[in-house]
Amino acid sequence: MIKLKLFSSLLLLISFNLCFSQVSVKGVVKDNDNLPVPFANVVMYNTLDTTIFKYGGITDLNGNYEIKNVAADNYCLVVSFIGYRNIKDTIVVTGTNPILLNYKMEADIKMLNAASVQESRVRTLPDKTTYSILPKDIKSSRNALDLTTIVPQIIFDPVNEKISGT
Repeated sequence: MIKLKLFSSLLLLISFNLCFSQVSVKGVVKDNDNLPVPFANVVMYNTLDTTIFKYGGITDLNGNYEIKNVAADNYCLVVSFIGYRNIKDTIVVTGTNPILLNYKMEADIKMLNAASVQESRVRTLPDKTTYSILPKDIKSSRNALDLTTIVPQIIFDPVNEKISGT
């Protein structure tokens, strides 16, 4: 009876260890000239649905990356950086040993046709907003300047003797 309990406990412990084993995926990202590619994105997606982001990181100044605590599963690993072609790789994570994956990125150069820059002037037309002043407002006002306070958005400049709207 004791041996059976000990055996089942040991089996349970081993199965938990296998189920929750975490692996580290690391490597170096370089270009065609064998120079490191700093700050490149290294992302791992679920192979069944590539819209589901699982793990990720960026490369350091020397092109090194490390993604820790990766659970055992199948993944699509994508390395991307502006000016380079994306690298897609399918990897299977099993066991507990670290996985070393080094990548070389190819430059993605696209030649464009000549570009022309043209300018055009924007024509603006003034707003045509109309306000009606009632006869009672005219009787209660002392002068035309008092009428401008009744109508919103009118600015009177007494120095230049101009009336403008905003």
